[in-house]
Amino acid sequence: MSKKLVRKLLLLGLVLLFIFPAHSISAKGVGNGNGKGNSDLIPNITAKDIGDNGDGRDLQVHFNVARDKSKFDEYRIFVVRSSKAGEFDLDAANSNKHHTTVSGGKNIKKTLAKDAKDTGGNLITNDVAYTVFVLSVKDKGKTKGNVLSKAKKEITLSGSEQSLPAVIDVKVADISNNGNARDLHISFSKLAEEKNLSEYRVFVVKSDKAQNFELKQAKENKHYTTIAKTGANIAQSLAWNATDTDGHTIKNDVSYKVFVMSVAKEGYGDALSLPSSAITLQNSVADLKVTNILVKDVADFGDGRDLQVEFTVPRVETNVVEYRVMVVPTNEAHNFSLQKANLVTRTNYTAVKKAGANLVTTLASNANDVNGNKVEMYKSYQVFVMTVGNGTNELSNPSAAITLWYNMSTEAVTNVAAADVSNFGDGRDLQVSFTKVNDETPIAEYRIFVVRASDANSFDLAKANAVSVGNYTTVTKKGSNISQILASNARDVSGNLIENSVVYKVFVMSVSGVGHSNALSNPSGTFYLTK
Repeated sequence: MSKKLVRKLLLLGLVLLFIFPAHSISAKGVGNGNGKGNSDLIPNITAKDIGDNGDGRDLQVHFNVARDKSKFDEYRIFVVRSSKAGEFDLDAANSNKHHTTVSGGKNIKKTLAKDAKDTGGNLITNDVAYTVFVLSVKDKGKTKGNVLSKAKKEITLSGSEQSLPAVIDVKVADISNNGNARDLHISFSKLAEEKNLSEYRVFVVKSDKAQNFELKQAKENKHYTTIAKTGANIAQSLAWNATDTDGHTIKNDVSYKVFVMSVAKEGYGDALSLPSSAITLQNSVADLKVTNILVKDVADFGDGRDLQVEFTVPRVETNVVEYRVMVVPTNEAHNFSLQKANLVTRTNYTAVKKAGANLVTTLASNANDVNGNKVEMYKSYQVFVMTVGNGTNELSNPSAAITLWYNMSTEAVTNVAAADVSNFGDGRDLQVSFTKVNDETPIAEYRIFVVRASDANSFDLAKANAVSVGNYTTVTKKGSNISQILASNARDVSGNLIENSVVYKVFVMSVSGVGHSNALSNPSGTFYLTK
């Protein structure tokens, strides 16, 4: 190798050493010491209520330490009130003196002391929601290189052997403009297992007091709304006279947060949810209530198809999901409320999609009232429409009362005539013509009856309805007057083939398609077929 080449290689080595210092290369892959390396993280924390002392001895914390145990001198367990957990970060942990120290070990399990305190300096006690964090300390005397766990665990200690879990997803919405608690809609996910649950209690707390509202305060407070468990997630508005936890009437222009307490049966501990987001009620909610409900009896099927509902939609439909038409027996209408409407099952209302205009809908044949009974004749109803919105529903005022009746009549055809038009010696020789009814809406079909003249005087509607299939000719409505030649196998009403030299008369029956009586025409003149 030439000296010139050696000098070039040495020069290149010096350049590389300058760009990539030795300590940087040797540190590759072991974390940067500031809490961002994956090996520094505590992946999971568990916390258990293991006693009934009412202090730190009830709280056991378990966690796995970092993979490289030699990097940290000790671990510090911090118990933070859940209401302040969002503010607890690495700087807060480094400066806080209220913690439990653990050194050594891999899978650490630590029961706290009787005099253990939360990060606010208060003794750990029952009925307070806590969140547990762990700080990995690199050097006892310094803060640089310490790592606060991303993992955390919420727990509420109880004097009972086992506490219920707290409900989650407490949501609030301003749904109306009453200026009281009816405007406040509450929703939350029920407990997965409600066997040991007695009830839920909703607490409305002024926002500036929410940070200090704990389970202990909830247990002692008498100003709440009770909600019975239903087996389903909860969504309802409060009563108009509901109060906040100070006993003040809920009203506009006050900021509130809502908590829900799971009230346990004997032998189990209660639990308090985290607060909802803050809400301030105002008279600015777009009115979702439909108006001008008009109900009509439009047919005679004897079921929901007879009932037509028309209503005016809200001026702004942006937040409307659908409308639900609810048929309520008149004797129950005065007690029908939004809360009851929200509980009506899918099979007991008619859903109507918004169309950007006022709506008219006729119910289905299987439509039920809100109690699950078929809509029927001779029963008085009132109709409500519930607007289903995004996060809020609104119930209309009731319609006028309506009772469905058989009130449409079927017309009889006129100008029935018969003519001999051929020489087959059977039904093909007979042409029947008649003038259709004026309104064919209720007509399903027409039936042509050929009756021996000797029987014509006694042939009436009852007998026409009783004629067997095959002994009359069916004609579909066409929107125009009818002229029909019969088939070769056409028979009279007695079942005999139509033939020459027998004197007949023809009747036509209008068959109703909407449930009311059929109508029989006057007979044609007498005639007989000849060759």
